[in-house]
Amino acid sequence: MQVRIASHLARPARCRRTGREGIGPEQCVLTTGAYTLDDIAMHLGVLDIEFTVLEPAELRSRVEAIADRFHRAAQGKQGPP
Repeated sequence: MQVRIASHLARPARCRRTGREGIGPEQCVLTTGAYTLDDIAMHLGVLDIEFTVLEPAELRSRVEAIADRFHRAAQGKQGPP
């Protein structure tokens, strides 16, 4: 499964060096893949970069669900049953 994200605050030279497509003064497109959307979402979460999901739309919902779960955990709240 492949996804495309826009990573923010990247320097254009860094985009070129890593083979990523520059899409603005401070953005690159990263195309990556894994077996599942959850694998990709978790990997993006630990990269310590700001990003926007470009495609597929299903990755947005997986990122949101994982973010909600982490937010509840950080607040010391129990999630839904």
